[in-house]
Amino acid sequence: MDNSRPFVPAFIKEIDRKLLLKNPSVWSARTHLVLYFSILFSALLSLLCVLFYVDARQENSVWALTGFLVVITIIGFIFWLIYLLRFNVFKRFGNWELWDGLRTFLLYFINVLVIVLIPFIPSALETFMANRQFSDVELVQDVNELNITANLLEYDRLPKTWNADTFNIFKQTYEVVNAGDTLFNNNLPSVAEYRQHNFNITDRELPYKIDYADSSLKINDSLYMMYTVPEYIYVTAYNLENSNDTKILTKKEIYNAIIKNYQKPDVAKLTARINELKKKYNYYGNDYYNGTAYVESNNQNTHQSYIIEKYSLHKINRTIETIASKKYRWRNDWNSMLHFIFYSTLVLSLLVFIFRHSTKKTFFLSILTGVVLAIITSLFVVMVVGKEQSFLILMILYFIAFAVIGFSVSAAKTRTVFQGIGLNFFLFALPIMPFLLTAFYFQNIIYNEVESDIYLNRMQYYFYAEVVGFIFLLVLIEAVFKKLYRNWYSLPEE
Repeated sequence: MDNSRPFVPAFIKEIDRKLLLKNPSVWSARTHLVLYFSILFSALLSLLCVLFYVDARQENSVWALTGFLVVITIIGFIFWLIYLLRFNVFKRFGNWELWDGLRTFLLYFINVLVIVLIPFIPSALETFMANRQFSDVELVQDVNELNITANLLEYDRLPKTWNADTFNIFKQTYEVVNAGDTLFNNNLPSVAEYRQHNFNITDRELPYKIDYADSSLKINDSLYMMYTVPEYIYVTAYNLENSNDTKILTKKEIYNAIIKNYQKPDVAKLTARINELKKKYNYYGNDYYNGTAYVESNNQNTHQSYIIEKYSLHKINRTIETIASKKYRWRNDWNSMLHFIFYSTLVLSLLVFIFRHSTKKTFFLSILTGVVLAIITSLFVVMVVGKEQSFLILMILYFIAFAVIGFSVSAAKTRTVFQGIGLNFFLFALPIMPFLLTAFYFQNIIYNEVESDIYLNRMQYYFYAEVVGFIFLLVLIEAVFKKLYRNWYSLPEE
């Protein structure tokens, strides 16, 4: 049997043989084969990624490769399912030892997790190599140096006068029409009374305008002057600002550093330095242009287009954005990626576990029932209820109903599809129940307009609920569901 696998080494075949003889429930999960082929494929994929994505400055189609890998992993997942169909200790009423229920689920979870992780390898390697080639401080310092150097070299072209705008402040009042129905009365003049650089805002907008402005001057309670510095930034990158303690200089900071107290620089030295930085970040060469850095000629900041074109800063900016997107892709989106990986793995693992412990008819009817129930529930919530609280209450009631049906298996005399579907839904919904209960609790806080430290830290409590839900699942799979599925499957059919 083992000799028919030419790509499987001898030690894997020996592990396969021993598991078959001594622990068939573990052998039937085929975790050893999934791990071996996944590691082999991942090693080859990593080598190819290192060869083709070696330079962090290079733009590439990593997401196209990720999509292709998703197809490959789906095929691999199907092959694993085919192997699972060949032997099932549970359905052949073999001996189930202590912890076999938990062990079986964890093996399924590991197998699915390994398969789900494969499409993320190119993206993770890009991030790893980008962080090896460029440090956070290095990127920020180079951006600041590029902006400062370009401004020093072109000082004579720079606008030095700050832009000033006048803001008339009007008190925002409320006109109560009916109980619970409030209208805004902004007391603003008509559009015809607006003048250039003279704006009308409400007192509620004033703090935001002050924060946005580079400087402000209060003339009186109803009149403010807001000042903004001319644009002195030509190179930047999304998400680079909050990368570390070294910050990208704002245009106001650049003004105070080099414009306000200007000293004539060493032009030859600065020119050599900016050419060095251009060479460092200009991956595509002198003939490459990619970006929309042009500023209209009637714009007051025409110095931007001149400086950007003269020093090819559009190329540098595009390259730095490429590097930053690779460096901070996982750092900024780790929470959403982690949730996607975890819940994808959990859902697929539960479906495999249910499939292996149900009849085919019951399994596919459970999926059909889930689809129909989701449609009916969505229509009911949207057309009748329309509130999150009601949706959460409905989900909790569903779970209670599924739990009652699932536990009724213990006293059943015959095996019914109805009880099997209820048992499957009971297992499937269990890990998310702590999260739903937590969400329901915080919805009540919102409804009662209660502010507290617990509400402000609700994301932390959502995380705790997710962990508790998974722990409940692991504990009850062995203590409860193992027995319920055994009892249900061993009953005579209706």
